[in-house]
Amino acid sequence: MPEHCEYITPELLPLISLSQMQIDQIAASVSGGMANVQDIYPLAPLQAGILYHHISTEGGDPYTLKALFEISDRTRLDAFSGALQGVINR
Repeated sequence: MPEHCEYITPELLPLISLSQMQIDQIAASVSGGMANVQDIYPLAPLQAGILYHHISTEGGDPYTLKALFEISDRTRLDAFSGALQGVINR
């Protein structure tokens, strides 16, 4: 996208085929409008699958799992917190 571009046209998006109306709808959903859109890319196949399942599933996201843990004492809580932080840091 050219620097300081104020209006995006289909010709400026070589990786995806969108109409001007679709581009305008995307820009309208971005805070600050077209001035804050740097580029628009198509979804990768994995992303498209995740989006499909998210949209088609009622009552929650199938990619989100909830768990409830009961931890008996502070030592175990600290150990669990440390292990969880290790996973997050990876």
